[in-house]
Amino acid sequence: MIGSFLFQICSLFYIVLLIYVFFSKRRIKLLENNIYAFLMIFDAVLLVVDIISVSFIYNMDQYPLLNIFFAKLFLVMLIVWLSTLSVYVFTISRNDKEKANKVGRRTTFLAVFVGLLSVLTIFILPLHFVATKDYVYSFGPSANFTYFFTATLIMVWIIRVLSRLKYVKRKKVTPIILYIIMALIGAAIQFNYPDLLVVSFVSTFITILMYFTIENPDVKTIQELNQNRRLIEKTNEDKSNFLFRMAQEVRQPIEDIIKVNNIMKQSKEPETIEKGIKYIEYSSKQLRSVVNNVLGISSIDSYNIKMMSSTYNVNSLFAEIYSKYKNQINEKIDFKFNINQSIPKILYGDSVKLKQIITTLLENAIKYTKDGFIALNVDAITKNDVCRLIISVEDTGCGMSIDKVNELLSLDQELTEEDTKILDKINLNLNIAAKIIKLLGGNILIKSDEGKGSEFILVIEQKVKKDETKINLEKHSKNLFKNKRILIVDDSKEKLEEITRRLKEHNVEIVTTMYGSDCVEKIKTNQKFDLILMDDDMIPDTGLATLQELQKIDKFKTPVIIMLEKNKEIIKEHYLEEGFKDYVLKFKLETEMKRIAEKYL
Repeated sequence: MIGSFLFQICSLFYIVLLIYVFFSKRRIKLLENNIYAFLMIFDAVLLVVDIISVSFIYNMDQYPLLNIFFAKLFLVMLIVWLSTLSVYVFTISRNDKEKANKVGRRTTFLAVFVGLLSVLTIFILPLHFVATKDYVYSFGPSANFTYFFTATLIMVWIIRVLSRLKYVKRKKVTPIILYIIMALIGAAIQFNYPDLLVVSFVSTFITILMYFTIENPDVKTIQELNQNRRLIEKTNEDKSNFLFRMAQEVRQPIEDIIKVNNIMKQSKEPETIEKGIKYIEYSSKQLRSVVNNVLGISSIDSYNIKMMSSTYNVNSLFAEIYSKYKNQINEKIDFKFNINQSIPKILYGDSVKLKQIITTLLENAIKYTKDGFIALNVDAITKNDVCRLIISVEDTGCGMSIDKVNELLSLDQELTEEDTKILDKINLNLNIAAKIIKLLGGNILIKSDEGKGSEFILVIEQKVKKDETKINLEKHSKNLFKNKRILIVDDSKEKLEEITRRLKEHNVEIVTTMYGSDCVEKIKTNQKFDLILMDDDMIPDTGLATLQELQKIDKFKTPVIIMLEKNKEIIKEHYLEEGFKDYVLKFKLETEMKRIAEKYL
């Protein structure tokens, strides 16, 4: 009897060990990894059911109903495992244009539907048993259907892989080919030696093989780190070449200015001095152009805009804009300006980009308005620590067609390389301004009639910066964070919004980013934070990789807290060993944040 359990017991030991190793290691969040996790779990259940089933076959006279139930349950679990493997095959063989999640959802739905029909068929069809002193096995229509189902899936896999061969990596398809070969060998062994129950052993062998070929978290992490290293090296090389070229271009104008300045000091001729002034002005413009290029070096990394939030005075910002344009506008045009005095004076946000947008709207209004008026109105709705600015620029110019309005309102693409080249200008064009508004989290409304005029309404939320008096009055309240500054890093926009919403009731300044590299950049540019909360699984910059980059920064001492999902609670100590100061369990965020605040803030 023990011989009947030999393959199953050994297989169960290895698959349980594999599950422990897999879930105890840091993994990259990929659909393939998630499917593989289910494969391991289903295989472990399959083995347990197989052992129980064989036990009941030996005692089928005493427990006939339980014997039939567990025997058929074993066939059901085999179909579940094969269906999950089918989802995996379809996922790894998708083409370049197909999204993994979409393919996975579609295939999973089909696999569940077919699987349910198969399960129903297995429980309806009869199953017979043979039990002798030396061996046990089952046979009959129910078992035959399972064999037919397996053969059908194998044919589907072969057709799928062959039709998508150019999209499938050799390593990824190897376990599938081996399963087909081993399934044929296993069927032959089972037919000739019915006492050797090798079906569950084959599934376990393939599952373990997949770990050591394509699903090993260590292998994937190394691949990710190597890829990131190559990208970083390439970026650093580009930056070095760029800075070297800029250094050469900066040196010449500076030397020319010094030379001309010395000539002007020694000369008393008005003509020479006048020429020198013009030359210095020309060289200064050259130098400014080079400096602007150096300041725009961030565009080497990506074509996405970087937000630079800081505190600013609302009245001063709009007073500066009004003063700039009130003397430039044609006398035939009445320039109106109105700002609601109830707007909080100190706000927190990207005032530079905000000024660029308003300036662009005003420049556009001046360009197309010959007479009448141009009005700049600033209003706001303030609730708690959030101020929703409502900025309106209205004119009586030539207006825009409905097609042009729809074009501006439908812009949702990222900034292009050409767009980033003019980001340093004060006045942008309307297309770029509309893109930046959306990147800042705001919205733009446009009302326009051709020949009558236009009105641009900008709605954007800014954080209210409380003055010192209010802060002192609130310091003994329920404010656990004591006006601290926290950086939250998570590649999921939904999770960022959820965490921010949970922390909104506290008087804490929250800065968010979806990229680990941006977190490192903020620290390198001397932005100060009292605490950094970081998700453990991010793409492409994982939490651990980001921490390692932060630790390379001189004098970096900010506590970095890792945020874990519920299924990672069992390996939380692993993150502390890697260098994180503490951990936060997302499923009980409110109580966890109180603990972290008292300890670190």
